[in-house]
Amino acid sequence: MPKTALILLLLLIQHALLQADNKPYPDTSSTAVSDELRFRNDDPIMLMLDSMINLSYLAKHMPLYAASCGNPKGFCSDDIPYYTDSVISVQMEALNLSTPFDLIYNAQVQKFIDFYAYRRRASVARMLGLGRLYFPLFEETLDKYNLPVELKYLAIVESALNPVAVSRAGAVGLWQFMPSTGRLYGLTPGQGVDDRRDPFLATDAACRHFVDLYARFGDWNLVLAAYNAGPGGVARAVKKAGGVNDYWKVQPYLPRETQSYVPAFIAVCYVMAHHQDFNIMPVSPPFDYYVLDTVAVRGYLTLDFLAEKMSMDRESLGFLNPALKSGIIYATPEDPWYITLPRQYVGTFIANADLYYEAMKESSKARPDESAAVAKAKSKVHTVRKGESLGVIASKHHCSVTALKKKNKLKSNTIHPGQKLYIP
Repeated sequence: MPKTALILLLLLIQHALLQADNKPYPDTSSTAVSDELRFRNDDPIMLMLDSMINLSYLAKHMPLYAASCGNPKGFCSDDIPYYTDSVISVQMEALNLSTPFDLIYNAQVQKFIDFYAYRRRASVARMLGLGRLYFPLFEETLDKYNLPVELKYLAIVESALNPVAVSRAGAVGLWQFMPSTGRLYGLTPGQGVDDRRDPFLATDAACRHFVDLYARFGDWNLVLAAYNAGPGGVARAVKKAGGVNDYWKVQPYLPRETQSYVPAFIAVCYVMAHHQDFNIMPVSPPFDYYVLDTVAVRGYLTLDFLAEKMSMDRESLGFLNPALKSGIIYATPEDPWYITLPRQYVGTFIANADLYYEAMKESSKARPDESAAVAKAKSKVHTVRKGESLGVIASKHHCSVTALKKKNKLKSNTIHPGQKLYIP
């Protein structure tokens, strides 16, 4: 039977089965529920979602709410629909037919469906809203690398779409890069600027990482596991499982956290596709992707100064530029830094940029602490690692190869491990 015909048949079966009851959702904390189906208090996925709830900017501009409104399915605002296993199973199979991932429905997946669709309904509503800001970027970049579009949902599992999220292990940003993995893909962590928090840079790096992982494992569910546990950990688990490339057979040999990772991803794919069925509607974000633009900064600026001069909300400016931890931009005409602004501010910035740079120069002369900060940034030292080239180093530190060579008085592109380079 052709795939489109099978999907249509499944949707017809779903329509026949669909009986939504407005009744309490299952209590997965009950003593009647087996231990493996209960959430631990230290579950990293639950902790990451809860950390997003407390982000002050989102709390102010995207307040959580318990009920939905404007649902095209006709639910009342306080309805909480519950569906039988048979309905969810049919819906999951229809999803599975349209994706390269192995989306199955089992007790592990149901646990996370309960978590997202019932326990954290309001947070899911907020993430649906944030999807308007981040998903177009994710989709464009995934398409650029010819990757499955469903990978955009992995950022929900990883960070709950919180660009400044930090895990207990030290992973950072929407895509939760550890420092070592981030450096492999050109993301430089730092005290003032952390590339892992940059939505554009981190999304491109995540996609390149997905490409590398798929080239190694050739199975998308194992790619997900490797993104969480590292390729070495998954390779060892595959070996213990007898060399099979089947996530569900490999799962028992994976770290405990990673065993929950793929079921959580499957549940997110399902809940995002069927959020209206659960009466969960998006909370409108303060910005969406299509009202923003990037513009080059070619001089020394601070976000405080910029927000004041352009009469823009400082919190919003920081939210749109999360990589700038210190709020300070060290840039030159040769090494610009790109900031994200609402489009209505871009013209104002371009028209007045030179005046801003000049005013900041005068301001920094009057403030020795800022002058010292600029000098310190200009004298940053990088130790060359094995396999690094000038191009790689320049990319990591947002400078040009020409500027890097000039700063270090290099006559050629030849460098060696252990060599100290001054970063302009």
